[in-house]
Amino acid sequence: MSDLFDASVPLIALDGFVTDPATGRRVSGVQVYGVDDRFWRFHKRTTQSAPERNEIFLGKALVRELKVDIGAALLVRVARPSEVPLGSLHGRRDDVGRTVRLTVGSILSPSELGEFSLRQLQGPARAVFVSLSRLQELLGINREVNTILLSNRVDALESPAVQVASVEAALRTTATLDDLSVTVRELPERDALVVEAGAGMVSAVVADAGWVSAGEMGLRPQPILTYLINRLSLGPRDVPYSLVTGVDFSSFSALSSRA
Repeated sequence: MSDLFDASVPLIALDGFVTDPATGRRVSGVQVYGVDDRFWRFHKRTTQSAPERNEIFLGKALVRELKVDIGAALLVRVARPSEVPLGSLHGRRDDVGRTVRLTVGSILSPSELGEFSLRQLQGPARAVFVSLSRLQELLGINREVNTILLSNRVDALESPAVQVASVEAALRTTATLDDLSVTVRELPERDALVVEAGAGMVSAVVADAGWVSAGEMGLRPQPILTYLINRLSLGPRDVPYSLVTGVDFSSFSALSSRA
């Protein structure tokens, strides 16, 4: 891809909200970016430094809403990235977000990327920047990101469609199961393979790929969904927080015959 792009930068982009504990003011719909010095170099801001571990940089639009200044202590809350619905086995309701207390270290004008956004917005972007490593620590992830920015070469003549196809091709040749948080393990006693996702739910893309691979290997795929329910009752007796597994009839028959 070096003939199409001349620079790249990893970052974390999440939705969140910011609260000023001193006044109780709270602003939602905030775009939280975990960045380091590479982000500023990517945008040719060589004199700008990334936030320190306990700092937060705010755009002027958000500053006006919160009515804060440099040195103010703010609470930033973000949702931990997950494909698991709330209430499922791994989607606990007490685990829906992470909060960190940070000090305002800089207020950024629009020309200083204070309104940076990865989306099309009608009004000013509510953008905040925090330390990439601190955000990774907060989310419990190790050197992982969810966004990579690529910069087009000035002399690149290819169309956007060709550029997108080039990136997709590169990802297909380099991506691993670990990158997708997917695990494949063997069940020798049942002569079977199990495909699982770290997030708890296998995405549609991974499920489709697994289905095709099973067919190519002469295996019969069996989709299974295990879910946590609040209570299982029979008359006056009940068991809280039980696991229920959903399978189709043919899969259940095959599993039962091997029991």
